[in-house]
Amino acid sequence: MTIVDATSTCLRKYCQFSGRASRAEFWKFVMVVFLAFVLATIVNSMLFGPVETTAITLTREADGSITEGISTQISYDGGIFSTALSILVAAPLFAVLWRRMHDIGRPGWHGAVLWACSMTLTGIATLGFQVETATTLEVQTSLGGMPEVVMDRNPPMILRILEGLSWAVTLPLSLYWLTQQSKDTRVSA
Repeated sequence: MTIVDATSTCLRKYCQFSGRASRAEFWKFVMVVFLAFVLATIVNSMLFGPVETTAITLTREADGSITEGISTQISYDGGIFSTALSILVAAPLFAVLWRRMHDIGRPGWHGAVLWACSMTLTGIATLGFQVETATTLEVQTSLGGMPEVVMDRNPPMILRILEGLSWAVTLPLSLYWLTQQSKDTRVSA
């Protein structure tokens, strides 16, 4: 099966969760999706330039005094193209994962539960725990019109630990399952 065949099969079976997907079909489609995200990042960076993020750093010294600093980071991301691509390939990627799980003799929901738990914990940690952080007049003027209060991600440590543990289980277990040989081609002992 060529990479074009695998991609067209996965896109044609956009929301088909029954049946099977071979190891080659799954990984070739994943490779095409990965390359599409790389291309989206390149196109977005060429059209809109890099994303500049400015962060305020607060350092508490041993004597109790607080030192403020400003750091600027330049990064390149997929922007609107990556977001649109994510929406377009989410269903076929999820469907081919489900069919791949069937191919190794496991129910599709095993993979779905792992990924859903990890993504839910990440979403809660990212979106659910935004806290207001006050900025000083010095920082506001040096950044040119920064608001007095900014939103910052600050989830509880237990949620960060659970999020990390969920990904530490999800990624290796998914990789193990998805690289398994098809159930029909295994040699029985």
